[in-house]
Amino acid sequence: MENSTEIKYRNAAERVARLKKFYGSLFLFLIIFCAVTLYRFYKTGDFFYSSGVSVIFVIWAIILTVKSVKLFFLNAEWENDMIKKELKNQHDANQ
Repeated sequence: MENSTEIKYRNAAERVARLKKFYGSLFLFLIIFCAVTLYRFYKTGDFFYSSGVSVIFVIWAIILTVKSVKLFFLNAEWENDMIKKELKNQHDANQ
């Protein structure tokens, strides 16, 4: 059985890997979005191109938003707190 330090280290390593992947995805999104925006500006002379924002960018932004909420707000620490709270509620109900 793993001890507490090993579990904390594994959780921290997993979180760092998820953070690295998220920041890479965010960076890629920003680079591609800026490139497309500059290309549209070059072609039309207007940043607010008449067809609006691409549906792909909207979907990609929604996915990144969901990932950021899961990563920063619903992280392992939150999950552990909820598990402890639930265990305490069950323990109190059994007494």
